[in-house]
Amino acid sequence: MITAIGWILWALAALNALCWLVISLASGDPGGRWLYRVQALIWLVGCAVTWTLPISKLHILWIYPLGAMAPYAIMQWRMQRQMDTGTSPFALYVKGHLEVQSGGEVWSWPEMRRVFKVYEATSPKEWAKQISGPELAGWWLTKEPGVGVVKVIRRVDKVRGTLYYKDRPRFYFGWRPD
Repeated sequence: MITAIGWILWALAALNALCWLVISLASGDPGGRWLYRVQALIWLVGCAVTWTLPISKLHILWIYPLGAMAPYAIMQWRMQRQMDTGTSPFALYVKGHLEVQSGGEVWSWPEMRRVFKVYEATSPKEWAKQISGPELAGWWLTKEPGVGVVKVIRRVDKVRGTLYYKDRPRFYFGWRPD
């Protein structure tokens, strides 16, 4: 009985995966269809593995959700990469805001690493404690959430200084030599 149920589930999963793959290959839309090709390929590989190996056909039950999560995981990874490099629309908005507020240049993580060398960092939580006094209450930076400080050395002329950074998305701004 269990074997028959396993084979039925396996056949349904294989047909579904095959249909997804055929539909995504047959449509001429090059947009996001490759994500669903990845999903269908994971399912087909799972079907092939459970077909050839001497394991229960019910193993398809854990391969199927894995394939279903693949497009979501790929898109999350791509969005995180865009946030980290500062190329997402939200990151560009935050960068523009920081340029206006700080009145200077704003660097993403890779850009900052080309220009500066970091030798000390203060987390946003620690820095918020340092600037919590009433004398700095009107400063725009005290109202920004997730701002920290890094001590850096400018690579061109070896001048030590300070940069502020905004976390999530990560941008560096407000260069001041010491």
